[in-house]
Amino acid sequence: MKPSLLPKRQTYYVPHPRYGTQPRLTGLDVENLKDGTYLRCWTATELESWTRKNSFYGIDPSHIGCLIPGTAIVANPSLQVGSSVASTHYYDIERKCRDCGQLFIFYAQEQRYWYEELQFPVDADCIRCVPCRKRSRTLDQLKAHHDELKIAESRTVLDEVEMTLARLDLVEAGIFHPRQIERVRAFLNSHPDHEQTATIRARLTAISPQF
Repeated sequence: MKPSLLPKRQTYYVPHPRYGTQPRLTGLDVENLKDGTYLRCWTATELESWTRKNSFYGIDPSHIGCLIPGTAIVANPSLQVGSSVASTHYYDIERKCRDCGQLFIFYAQEQRYWYEELQFPVDADCIRCVPCRKRSRTLDQLKAHHDELKIAESRTVLDEVEMTLARLDLVEAGIFHPRQIERVRAFLNSHPDHEQTATIRARLTAISPQF
């Protein structure tokens, strides 16, 4: 028998603030495409088969995820948008976070909230654990603030400090190219006596070895 390409199921996942760290068992299981049932997730066996057939692409199957048996809940297809084929049920799905690489659960209840209350398109997918989602949103907001300051017609020294600190955060997160560090050094050379200079210099020293 060939060894499994899928990760062994574990007992711990990245904590979800509402649903915890364990699958939410309902005792319900359904079969895809049986009696009109349609699922937007695979069983471990289906994912294993697909992975073997497409192994030359080098795709990590844990990023795709597979359903956790016994966790199905009934969906309301009439409330779903963005697809010609709606899901009839949701399952808790085991996923690997794109950012931190830890396993997490995309809970069936969370999917219902996404697709039926928030009206996200049912093709929208969850690729990050909750902590990394929050971090991603924070970085998006930080970049938007940086860009607003960058195009401002005039900037105060405080604006320049905020831009410089944002650059450091965004370089460290891999969103900005390391060459932005030169702009940080330019600020330090222009404002050697500013009260934030020591803080910025310490941050720069801490991250510079990475680049």
